[in-house]
Amino acid sequence: MTGSSISGQYLIPAYDFDANYLLTGALLGVLSTFELISFALINKLVAAAFQRISNPLISAPLGSALVGLIAFALFLTAASGSSQLATQLEISTTLETGFIVAILIAKMAAVALSLSRGFQGGMVFPMIFLGGKVGILVNNVFPNISLSLPCWQPCQRLS
Repeated sequence: MTGSSISGQYLIPAYDFDANYLLTGALLGVLSTFELISFALINKLVAAAFQRISNPLISAPLGSALVGLIAFALFLTAASGSSQLATQLEISTTLETGFIVAILIAKMAAVALSLSRGFQGGMVFPMIFLGGKVGILVNNVFPNISLSLPCWQPCQRLS
């Protein structure tokens, strides 16, 4: 399936299978667990912070403003992340590691803010974005791991 596109959006580069990729894939699964734990911690921190603000007429606009500031500062975190992930897969070799980490943290914070304030939307596409972004990060830190391996799993959920 690599070397093709998923839902016409995500072009996954081709690579030759190597049995070592099975171990690499298992290690990437462990890394995904850390991503999920990080998101859960950020979500709890945001929810705890907003529980202190009892007036929804203050907390909802404040949450909206913070999400807007995050999207303004790091525009690749805006919306569900579906089109942004496609863009980032195309330009993944030009992104710096620190920038990728900043996008990951900012997207986790934006999703946590949105969920804690009761905004419409769900977690499926943002989580696919985060998984794909971790794949781009892995490929950036370890360029010998094909981008197809860490990005295939989160992106295939859309097909």
